[in-house]
Parts: sequence; C-alpha cells; structure tokens
Amino acid sequence: MTEVAFHFNAPDKLGYACRLLRKAYLRGARVVAWVDEADRVALDGALWTHVVGEFVPHSVPGDPPHVQTRSPIHIASDVSAH
Repeated sequence: MTEVAFHFNAPDKLGYACRLLRKAYLRGARVVAWVDEADRVALDGALWTHVVGEFVPHSVPGDPPHVQTRSPIHIASDVSAH
C-alpha cells in the first residue's frame, strides 16, 4: 500500500532524515525523498556516514538506471523527472 507522510519542524533535519530513511530501509520499504538540490547532496553524503560501519543503500538521479531500479531509497530534487 502506498503511504505519503510529511515530517516537519525537526531541529536537526539532516539527522532526522537519515534516521527516518534508515528505519524505512530496515523495514523493507521503498522510498522516494524529494528535497532541494543542496539538501540532496548533503543527504546523499550523510547516508554513507550517519551510522559508523553502516550504509543505507540509496540512489540519486545521476546513478545508472540499474542502480536506481534496485535501490530501496531514491533521493531526488526534480519532481518532474519521476
């Protein structure tokens, strides 16, 4: 079932997004996160390093199509591209 959720007023937006996406990944969800370009770059980097020794698998628009298809989390900044 498709679910849409809006999260706001988090004091540490980047940390909150990383925790939320990690939780979704661990539950087997497929997620598209739409953020502005600067936040997309920061979130992409943070998902590599947020938890020491752990990687949250994700893709970004520049990744090859086979990576985007298999990634449980896709981070985008251009709504019209999806």
